[in-house]
Amino acid sequence: MGYTFTDKLTNPKATFDEIHKQGVRIGLNIDPSKVITSAETNFNFLGIQGAGSASLDFNNPNFVNAYYNSFLKTLDDLGNDFYFIDYVPREEDLKRLFLFNHYQFATQSRNLNKRPMIFSRNSNIAAHRYPVCYSGRTRVSFNTLKLLPYFNISSANIGLSWWAHDIGGYLNGIEDSELFTRSVQLGVFSPIFLLHAGPSRYVKREPWRWDIKTYKIVEEYCNLRHKLIPYLYSEAFKYHKKDYLLFNHYIIVILGYLMMQYIVINIILVVNF
Repeated sequence: MGYTFTDKLTNPKATFDEIHKQGVRIGLNIDPSKVITSAETNFNFLGIQGAGSASLDFNNPNFVNAYYNSFLKTLDDLGNDFYFIDYVPREEDLKRLFLFNHYQFATQSRNLNKRPMIFSRNSNIAAHRYPVCYSGRTRVSFNTLKLLPYFNISSANIGLSWWAHDIGGYLNGIEDSELFTRSVQLGVFSPIFLLHAGPSRYVKREPWRWDIKTYKIVEEYCNLRHKLIPYLYSEAFKYHKKDYLLFNHYIIVILGYLMMQYIVINIILVVNF
């Protein structure tokens, strides 16, 4: 993981421009905690003399300024739209993750032609202030799927609506067409619809790689998601301006069974049985 494109992408700017012509936005995966080596094309932008590598140090304001306003600017100038800050912190490093989120969002906010957006993990400190939160590399299993509705509505209790989960799970476990279908159905009624998994020959997130029955069901729900985008956009604006959550929850007792896993996006009721 680095900041320089491989030789396979000979003209990154042309590639970015072509993708943008298709109406698609581009996000790059970075981990600011990693050591930056002199092998990076724009290493000299960091202003370090006689060094073969460097790490982002928040106690060095000159380096922080160079990293965000010069080093990363070369990627922004290509046309990058947002960043996925793929930093997995230990509990004692959560403050560092918050600073990564803070500086990245603040830097992007200076561009008045684009709305700032970042993907990142939960820093526990005002987690909803900057990023769309990413729940991490979840296991491929029905237990993960069962947990996610409760996870979402519990987050709503602290005002956090923007969660992204890997539909179907990220790694390990056993792939299953029923699990993938149900995960897509839940993802359709979630703030972020994220088809994403780890590098594995056995894990597939492209709908067309499944059997025809699974593909047709998933295709139907993907089309439904597309139709919901204007509505979700309106609800997101209300969340931004008036703090109206995208999710609320109810506790209902049916025939003595406590039903807590209800997700409501204003008028859409989603029930997890």
